Amino acid sequence: LSGGIPGRGSMVAWVNLNRLPSTSGVFFYIAGESQVSNDFDVQFRNDDRLYFYTGAGENTSYLPDPGTLVGRGNQLAVTYDSAAGFRNIYWNGVLVASSLGGINLAAKSSIFTIGYTPVFPGRDFDGMIDEVAVFDYALSKGQVSQLYAPAVPEPSTSALLGAGASLLCLAGKWRSRSAHGPHREG
Repeated sequence: LSGGIPGRGSMVAWVNLNRLPSTSGVFFYIAGESQVSNDFDVQFRNDDRLYFYTGAGENTSYLPDPGTLVGRGNQLAVTYDSAAGFRNIYWNGVLVASSLGGINLAAKSSIFTIGYTPVFPGRDFDGMIDEVAVFDYALSKGQVSQLYAPAVPEPSTSALLGAGASLLCLAGKWRSRSAHGPHREG
C-alpha cells in the first residue's frame, strides 16, 4: 500500500505492548504513512499516550490505562475526514478522543508501514501488532463497534469444563472471530 488515502480514511489494529513507552523512553510506531507535513499514522509516544497524526503535527491523542497496555491485546481504530473536519480515536470499540478542525486536506502519498517508520527512524514497536486494516473512508461509530464486537474473551478452564469440553485442549489463546474463522494468538 502506498498512497491512495484521499484526505479521509481509517485504520484498525490490535496491539499488545511488551513494555510501556514511558519505561523505554522511545516512541512505538504502530502503523501508517509517515511523511513530513502529511502524516496518516498512529503511534504511542513516550508519555504512554496514543497519538493519531493526519498532517504536519496535527493530532488527536488518548491516554489508555497503562495497566492495560502490557501483555494484553487492545483494539484501536482511528478515523478522519478532512472535508468534514474531524479526527477520532476509538479504543476497544469506544470513541475516546475526537478533534475538530485543523485537518490536512492533502491526499497521503508515502509508503504504508507497520511497526516502524522509515521517515522517523528509531520508533520501532515493541510488542505485537495484529489484524491491521486500512480504509479509504472514515468508518462510522457503528462500523468501528462491529469490528470490535466479534472479540471474545479467552475462555477459562472452568468455563470450558462446565460447558462439557473436558477433552478439549487449546494450544495458545483464542481472541477473536472474523469472517475467516477464529483467530489464534500465541
